[in-house]
Amino acid sequence: MNELILLLDEISNPPLKRRVGENYIHFVSSQLNQYKTWAKKLQSTFLNEFGDIDSTLYRIDDICHDLLESQTFYLEGRPGAAYQLLAEMIENNLSSTFDLTSANLEDILFRVRVSDEHFESKGDIFHIRFQERTKVTSYRFSIPGLPCLYLSGSLYTCWKEVNSPPLHRLRCSGFAIRPGKSLKLLDLRNPIQRFRRLLANKDSRLFVDFLDDVKRIMKVWPLIIVTMIKVLHPNDPFKPEYSLSQLLLEWVREQEIYDGIAYTSTKALQLNVANSVLFDVNVAFPAKSINDHGLCESLCSYFLVTFPEAWDLLRQSKKGRASAKNDKYEIIRGSFESYQNSEFDLVQNAIEDRLFYDINYGFESGFPRTTINSTD
Repeated sequence: MNELILLLDEISNPPLKRRVGENYIHFVSSQLNQYKTWAKKLQSTFLNEFGDIDSTLYRIDDICHDLLESQTFYLEGRPGAAYQLLAEMIENNLSSTFDLTSANLEDILFRVRVSDEHFESKGDIFHIRFQERTKVTSYRFSIPGLPCLYLSGSLYTCWKEVNSPPLHRLRCSGFAIRPGKSLKLLDLRNPIQRFRRLLANKDSRLFVDFLDDVKRIMKVWPLIIVTMIKVLHPNDPFKPEYSLSQLLLEWVREQEIYDGIAYTSTKALQLNVANSVLFDVNVAFPAKSINDHGLCESLCSYFLVTFPEAWDLLRQSKKGRASAKNDKYEIIRGSFESYQNSEFDLVQNAIEDRLFYDINYGFESGFPRTTINSTD
């Protein structure tokens, strides 16, 4: 077991970043080749301790080949061919790999927007309205012109995702999954963190389930590599780092069984959080019910939401209740502190204590967070 844990330190931890001037295809190819070499070493170590996973390596070779070719097609100006190959690769090699459901999510997800204006409605914190879709630009899991609802597992990650503005400019809301609703997400969270949690909990699970999860993580790892590359030139109109991520979002929109994509933030500091599934994770929900005006009816039906309020107003609610997130976090690089002592956690607590409302109705039917799970 110790040898496996040490082996995790030998592989680059997504998100990855290429050097200035380095050819993008060459970089992707190099990272996928490094992973294949590491996976073979892992297979040898794993065989000694647990059992054979050799068949997974053949799948990994096919997955890496198809991902590199799909990326090449895209940069050659053939997005249709790139998408077709990506979709076939997923269906042939990664079926049943993605298994993050709403039962595994945090109680509350968060969203912020940067504004100096007062928000008039709950819809102001939701995705960009359809009549304003020309404002939807290119993001990692967002196709230009297609509204997408981005949520995060913590206010800290929200703040990093909007490029760390002054906190007083934030408008914040909490999102709770409606009672009776079940969400299923593509699970692209940090694979090393997932692997470490898996090894730590191995003895409490059936061996066959443990082995299946190891194979799932190993197969999805190359997809995480190519979709979690840091943007080298953030001010450039075209970002090759977003190309396969956006094709993957297109694939999700066409699947009835998937609602969105969960992925580890490339902007938040990587946090080794033992008791939080989604602390440094974003969830992207593409609009599926397309209209001329307003919001996606399907997405609205998933969530109850708090009214978007200013950061300074929320931070006045100093109730001092204990937070479940009491690990040490590197909020400021090189400085570790308890998250429950931070202003981020104070405001999260204030949001969680607010009433949660239907996005489409007024304020006559709000629910406390503690009663949502039991609300019909």
